[in-house]
Amino acid sequence: MTVRASPSASLQRASVISESGSIVVASLARDGWSQATFAEYSGYDRRTIVRWMSGESTMPLLVERHLDLLFAIRDCLP
Repeated sequence: MTVRASPSASLQRASVISESGSIVVASLARDGWSQATFAEYSGYDRRTIVRWMSGESTMPLLVERHLDLLFAIRDCLP
């Protein structure tokens, strides 16, 4: 059985993704990384990164967790 999210739940998720994408963009920019640089180092196509950051497509959970870890480590460094 497939459970589908309601349209309002989908809109809320898109809003969260878009907001988190903005946070990721700001965090990368803080370290001087562009979306293209992130794409190069992560091995993903730049267009994929753009879609994630805009909320057009969902960033895989594993990528989100790796970014969380990367930013947490960065924030602990002097």
